[in-house]
Amino acid sequence: MSKYLSSKKFITLATLSVAVFSNAALAHTGTESMAGGSFIDGLLHPLTGGDHLIMLLGVGFLAAQMEGKQVRIIFGALLTMLIGTGFGALTGMMTGLESVILASVFIVAVAVWKQSQQVASKVNLLSSAAIVMVLFHGWAHGAETAAAQLVQFVPGMLVSAAGLLTIGAAIGSQVSAKWLSPSLGVSAVLVALLGA
Repeated sequence: MSKYLSSKKFITLATLSVAVFSNAALAHTGTESMAGGSFIDGLLHPLTGGDHLIMLLGVGFLAAQMEGKQVRIIFGALLTMLIGTGFGALTGMMTGLESVILASVFIVAVAVWKQSQQVASKVNLLSSAAIVMVLFHGWAHGAETAAAQLVQFVPGMLVSAAGLLTIGAAIGSQVSAKWLSPSLGVSAVLVALLGA
């Protein structure tokens, strides 16, 4: 019962943080284009955007807990990001996208914690939701990058994202989820506060 209460408190804190601080996290406002939209810009953005860095490492941590499914989780996250980029390019910015991106970081933190409490390799609804949330990170890029530049930007973004997911999986296989999950949660709060 105490585990349930602690997870409920964590989810409540995450929800309140998203509601209170989501306007401060302006990584993707929809008012500017990605600088240049080149392959190098795509390569660097996941490394320099705090929300993307935390999310991709977090999904890597989650993949590490899925025995025998790490490659599928990483590939699934990359495919989801690519699909989201396409949605963003076709539809533009959506209302509340910034809040969803911020919420995704909390969702992956909870998913990492929750997965550590279950049988290894079991994919549950929460871990699936964390992977699907990568879609919204891609969506923001598709909406902000000029269509002509996406051909250069997206391959760089996917290479960098694949590297971060792989690094996250390597770290996740060596470090206990009891440390990884709170680290992701604290990082999400910092992104919310600092607007990184």
